[in-house]
Amino acid sequence: MIQPTLLNRTLIRFNLIEKVRAWRVGIPIMLFMGLPCYMMLISVIDSTEPEAAAKNVWNIFNNASIYFLLAYLFISDGLLTGRPTGEPETLNLLFTRPITRTCYVLSKFFCGFVGSTTVLSISVALTFGVATALGIVENPIDSPFILSIIFNCLSFSAFYVFLHSMPSLLGLVSYLFFSGCQTVGEIMSIGYSSSAPTFFKYVKDAILFFNYWFGDVFPSCVDFSLIASSYYACTELIVVYLSNLSLFLFLAILSLSIREFSYGSD
Repeated sequence: MIQPTLLNRTLIRFNLIEKVRAWRVGIPIMLFMGLPCYMMLISVIDSTEPEAAAKNVWNIFNNASIYFLLAYLFISDGLLTGRPTGEPETLNLLFTRPITRTCYVLSKFFCGFVGSTTVLSISVALTFGVATALGIVENPIDSPFILSIIFNCLSFSAFYVFLHSMPSLLGLVSYLFFSGCQTVGEIMSIGYSSSAPTFFKYVKDAILFFNYWFGDVFPSCVDFSLIASSYYACTELIVVYLSNLSLFLFLAILSLSIREFSYGSD
């Protein structure tokens, strides 16, 4: 009988402890921890304006790729199994055990969030130590900075769980679709020449349509230091953020619920 638990201890222990011990996952995690402080060291020493150089290094923690890759390391088993886009055989075996789809999604989401937050917290502490040793006075470690890291880890973990729960090819297509809606839409919103062919105008209108409805679905880094002074901007951000977070987790559970697994396969 399946126990109605929200989190599975075995999954959490595997993704946060056992998986990290494997060199294929442990080495990239160590690199993520040490990269910012190494860049701080190199940038400040070689710069004639150390404060400006240090500020640029701190911007690493506003890079969406960092959060997405960390979520991948703690949620996916791709590096361990040699199947970077998905692990169907693993799921075939897992769901023969007493675990619900909801429990699986929430456990993976929890691992992605806790793992990413832990790695980045250690990285921030190391970078702060290096910056302080080099005489950097202005360091952006405050409440908005910490909140930005926490909220970004939450959103990117939920987004990757959503992709992870779908079949491999569909997950890849979904990633390209949502990222394209955001990136290409922002580029096309700049404008176009009035002499452009009519065909390209229709293409732009279609791209802007998808950008309007789906552009905010793809997670982007949240920077609380830029929105703390505006109540309306903060309210809009929180609404979009919470709706996307709920949507990703709901779609992840729904995707796993309707997927069929061949339990008799080798």
